Amino acid sequence: MTLEEAADGIGRYVIYVPFQGCNPKIHERGVISSVNDKYVFVKYSLGDTAAATDPKDLHFEVDV
Repeated sequence: MTLEEAADGIGRYVIYVPFQGCNPKIHERGVISSVNDKYVFVKYSLGDTAAATDPKDLHFEVDV
């Protein structure tokens, strides 16, 4: 994802994928809370504060 896509998606659910091909059990789900010039800040399910995340490691959750 790009920073622009993330900025347009504030409030949407995303999936954090640490590296391509990793076990899906280590993916994390969260909500985009804000974006700066380098990172997307995501509130993950186990955290109270948003974590800075590289946008290339994020994918929008697919609505089914």
